[in-house]
Amino acid sequence: LTLTFTPVQDKVMLLIFYASTAGWGVSSSQYNQVGYKVNSGAITYIAQDVQVSAASTNGAGVIFAEATVTANSSNTITMYMKNTNASNGTMNWMRVIAIEMAN
Repeated sequence: LTLTFTPVQDKVMLLIFYASTAGWGVSSSQYNQVGYKVNSGAITYIAQDVQVSAASTNGAGVIFAEATVTANSSNTITMYMKNTNASNGTMNWMRVIAIEMAN
């Protein structure tokens, strides 16, 4: 999932709606790790508590994250997801909204 836009401000809020069969986090004991990359920078994984147990299906949630972008220039935000479960963990769907933040 990639968003390309030209913001006026240097901060955007990412509202990430998702449904997943496993939790979302950055701990090695959590299964679905989601991150974003702005332009050619490093991937930033979003630290969150586990939202859904690994046994449930279609558990939905929403995550808020703040990304720093270059104002008045074209920016690309790319979303990433990796699975660290020993067996599996599925990201069923994800939708991302980027909103410019006031200073």
